[in-house]
Amino acid sequence: MVTSSSQPEFQGIIPYLVSPLTAENEVNETVLRQLVSYLIECGVHGLSPLGSTGEVMYLTQEQRERIVAITVDEAAGRVPVIPGIAAFSCHDAATQAQRMAALGANGLVAIQQHYFPVSASGIEQFFTAIATATDLPVVLYTNPRLNGGIPIDVVCRLAELPTIQYMKDASGVTGYQLSISNRLGDRIKFFSASAHIPASVMELGGVGWMAGPACVVPQAAIALWDTYQQGDHNRLWQLQRALWPINELFQKYSLAALIKAALSIRGFDVGAPIPPLSPIPENAWDECRTALAHADQSLT
Repeated sequence: MVTSSSQPEFQGIIPYLVSPLTAENEVNETVLRQLVSYLIECGVHGLSPLGSTGEVMYLTQEQRERIVAITVDEAAGRVPVIPGIAAFSCHDAATQAQRMAALGANGLVAIQQHYFPVSASGIEQFFTAIATATDLPVVLYTNPRLNGGIPIDVVCRLAELPTIQYMKDASGVTGYQLSISNRLGDRIKFFSASAHIPASVMELGGVGWMAGPACVVPQAAIALWDTYQQGDHNRLWQLQRALWPINELFQKYSLAALIKAALSIRGFDVGAPIPPLSPIPENAWDECRTALAHADQSLT
């Protein structure tokens, strides 16, 4: 097992980072560092490279490690870095986890990839492999639309492992969180995903919002979290309504393509989606500009 001396509590706004690449398919270090510094200066509470927004499934392992190494270095301990581990096999998942720990990650988001059907016991075995490969806190990621769900009974058994401490559920079924919370209490802490209404998850006891849209509207997302912490229910839902169009677009168009387009509008040269993924259609750019402006106006 690879061990780490830094295991902070995760909460608040944790954007999923895009993976900026050059025309030569190299990691664009300059742009990635600019984005990391910008988000930290905005006040985010953590960073998560190599998620769905980061096109993790389309990157080589060398690219993945380079992105995490740059993110950890630029973050310089100011916020925790929680990269995604995406794999089909248990062995690959465990090996990736150990590499990310060695690179200085503060936690891991566990993403199971599927090709053949995987049984409930196989799902449990996969996440156990990641959870026991290092002593880093693990965020279980479940997305039935993209990579399958995790049965509630399996979650409850996995919760017996000390490193499994969080979940990011993208099912869009808020009752899934409530069912698990009823059985486990606060043993597993929940982050909102883009398929959920973050304010609803927070009011159910969630500990923050971990999602791609927070990468392009960090100030508004942070205002949402701060308002929840302050207990201002009316203002919370004013902010949530202003933020929701970004969530809608995130579900309407290709995840990474939309966030890369939005960051381009924000002035970050993050490049195009990784082929065979396609850019968002022309009409979506205006939709994106409108949604960004709507979120920005909520802060005035």
